Amino acid sequence: MIKLCYVLAYREPRYVRTLSLLNALALLPNVKVYVAINRKKRCWRYIETMWQVWWIKQRYHPDCYLLGFRGHELFWPLRWLIGQKPLIFDSLMSPHAALRDDRKFGRLGGIISYPWYFVEKALLRRADSVLTDTQLHVEFLTNHFQLCHSSIHAVPIGAVYRSLVHSHNSELPNQPFKVLFYGSFLPLHGMEVILRAVALLSDLPIFFTFIGGSGSSLIEFQRLCRSLQLQKLEYFRWVDFDELLDCYIAGTNLCLGGPFGDTPQARRVVTGKTVQCLAMKKATIVGSIAENFGFVDKYNCLLVKQGDPIILAAAIEWAYLNRDKLVIIGKRGGELYQENFSSARIAEVLKIVLSKLDCSTEAMRTP
Repeated sequence: MIKLCYVLAYREPRYVRTLSLLNALALLPNVKVYVAINRKKRCWRYIETMWQVWWIKQRYHPDCYLLGFRGHELFWPLRWLIGQKPLIFDSLMSPHAALRDDRKFGRLGGIISYPWYFVEKALLRRADSVLTDTQLHVEFLTNHFQLCHSSIHAVPIGAVYRSLVHSHNSELPNQPFKVLFYGSFLPLHGMEVILRAVALLSDLPIFFTFIGGSGSSLIEFQRLCRSLQLQKLEYFRWVDFDELLDCYIAGTNLCLGGPFGDTPQARRVVTGKTVQCLAMKKATIVGSIAENFGFVDKYNCLLVKQGDPIILAAAIEWAYLNRDKLVIIGKRGGELYQENFSSARIAEVLKIVLSKLDCSTEAMRTP
């Protein structure tokens, strides 16, 4: 039996990545999971999580630790506390790439990216195993930070599975056609691309809901909405996660999964919202990347080239004109989720990751 401690100190403890990893670990019969996850906010969350780790370390003596996304700021204190015990680090995406290539935080982010490169490189090299989400990211991290390729593993982003009951009748032709986007409005999401596509569809009875965003990205979103004079649009800064799943995703006709930004990071990811909407069998528009996950346009999703509002608007219009086909597209998307992104698929990869670590390898062998 492998005793694993999952560690997280994040502003959103119920982040989908964490929930999907914990769900997958629960499927491994030879792994016992202890959880050190914050409830407090701001700086208190780090103290709370480290206290939990210390207590679990003293009482249960875990064989290895998994530091969840985003754990960069907690890496070195955790590495010191656990000593030589194997540490799996869920990098997911590179903050350095977001700052330098995607220009997150603008010019200031570009300046910060130079020293941050060496910080990120050092912690990635000090981890015993690194997790990310796609093979494209595996190759990027390997080459960009000069890492050992065999220590990096592509673990699908995952989702919180819901057995969706269509209680909203959102597919009926006499109901308003609803399109949903939620997220943090990062450059890779391509908010300008989305809003310009919305503007191109102003003559159609299509209603858009946006959830999320903060700081300068939200200010830019609001500026663009005013500049483009968008009318058929509603915005919410935040909604409860269960409400997001059971009300907003369940009640929409079409989900904007993206990414649409056509930034370097956008070309390497399948977004969490894409996988979540697929898991709930909702028709989803997906931004194309150069990795085959089985996405087929107008079969199990609507697949579009990134960075082009005209192409995105055409896909939304097609969905509006063919809303009777969206249920079957969503159903096939759900099948794709089960095949490539489900907890069972994640568990398969995590079993391989754990088998490569020096922590009771015998426990991972089938009895």
